[in-house]
Amino acid sequence: MIATRILKQMIISSLSGGNDFAYGTDALKDTSPGVTQTYYAFDTDKLYYCEVAGTWIEYDEQIERKEMEFKEPITLTKNLIVNPGSAVIGEKITMNHSLGAGDCDDLIASYSKVDISGDGDSGLTAVGLASRAYVSAGAAQEVYGSQPWAKHAGVGSMLAMSGLSAALILNDAEAFESTNSINAGHFHIKTYAGAANGAVTSNNFDGVMIEIYGAVLGLRAGLNIAVSTATGIESFVRGTGIATTGIDISGATLTNELILSNGTTITLTAENIVFTHGSNTATITMSGGGGSIS
Repeated sequence: MIATRILKQMIISSLSGGNDFAYGTDALKDTSPGVTQTYYAFDTDKLYYCEVAGTWIEYDEQIERKEMEFKEPITLTKNLIVNPGSAVIGEKITMNHSLGAGDCDDLIASYSKVDISGDGDSGLTAVGLASRAYVSAGAAQEVYGSQPWAKHAGVGSMLAMSGLSAALILNDAEAFESTNSINAGHFHIKTYAGAANGAVTSNNFDGVMIEIYGAVLGLRAGLNIAVSTATGIESFVRGTGIATTGIDISGATLTNELILSNGTTITLTAENIVFTHGSNTATITMSGGGGSIS
């Protein structure tokens, strides 16, 4: 930082008996300063330093503070040298609102924002909040990159409640393009360097898992895709790539496996469709200009 460098110059100059640091009135400062020279004008309370020979730069504490805030993020490091035997929390923010009805439109414990305007940078990745969790083999029982909670207690009425809420907001009538993807939620499973990973042993190894347990009552759907736009969407569920089974609900106990509204047309492009019930099998074979059922 500039302030640290100026202080070092002043100390070195004082100890060595040099003249890199001087003071006096503003009008009497050297008109051709040398690099590393520092001058304090006591009549105007200004501090000058020189980085390019012949040119003074006025030290601005506000600029220095902004540079410090921009270049040096707030860093908190905790090194555990003994086993604490309990939870260790790096940062904790608690906001209590117990005043009852009042004027509080939004209550946000932590708010972070990245705002990019202008030409931007073609190689830039903007991230509003980046949380990471790293673990070595056998070092933890459970690992979560992010674990938000929403808990309800008591009685009453509210508009909505969600354990995790994400929004993708598009401006009206503004067209833009993404060569990869645009979505409200994006989950990746990949290997670090692109090579195949070793064997994974797990009862549940999935891209996305929605787990419902305990004595939860009144749940309408494990996955609800609600489309309220008047233009509709192309498909509710779409898959690409290679998979052994398109949809597998063989482990579920169902009253109805599939419910379709009246007038629905089912389009299947497979060459052979096999229906199985107990020991009975029916096959629809499509070939050439027609088909047969056996």
